[in-house]
Amino acid sequence: EVEFEVPAGMTVERVSLYAMYRDQTSGTAYFDDVSVKVHVPVQYVSNGGFEGGSVSDDWSSYGTSGYTVSGTEYLAGSQSVAITNGGAKQNVYPSAPAGSIIKISGYSKAVDVTPGLSPVYYSLYADLKYSDGSYQWGVTAGFPGVASFDWEYSEVEFEVPAGMTVERVSLYAMYRDQTSGTAYFDDVSLTVM
Repeated sequence: EVEFEVPAGMTVERVSLYAMYRDQTSGTAYFDDVSVKVHVPVQYVSNGGFEGGSVSDDWSSYGTSGYTVSGTEYLAGSQSVAITNGGAKQNVYPSAPAGSIIKISGYSKAVDVTPGLSPVYYSLYADLKYSDGSYQWGVTAGFPGVASFDWEYSEVEFEVPAGMTVERVSLYAMYRDQTSGTAYFDDVSLTVM
């Protein structure tokens, strides 16, 4: 088996596949069940760019201060969320079976946040519920540990364990338990391959 990832910005127009045994003077090679599989990630987050007047239809407030929509700081589109002590939360239901790869990703910008924070306090943060009723807490994609920085990308990927199916992901854009600073989040996604 051979796997490869198509480089960003590129599209595969054609795959030429050969079952080949060559440059040999004797012998026979047999091939069977040869295939090419394409894994296209499926996006599960609704309004990960926090656009429009109804962000609260997709994202609920979490923690002490929840979030506010910012029209002045954003990476793409015309809005992001600003978080001073809380978060924006969305439950997604991917029904991702064992062996699936789940990727959580997004961008954040920090203004005077507490430096050196653990991702438990400042990150894209996820709690997973498996179909057997068990949980995995605190899957995080953290951001730089400095007080202020421009838009930075972060991601975390993980494979769903054998015998398990991810039933629900509680996804948070989170900057919590702090008394100063603002963390902005934009272009948040959760994909399953």
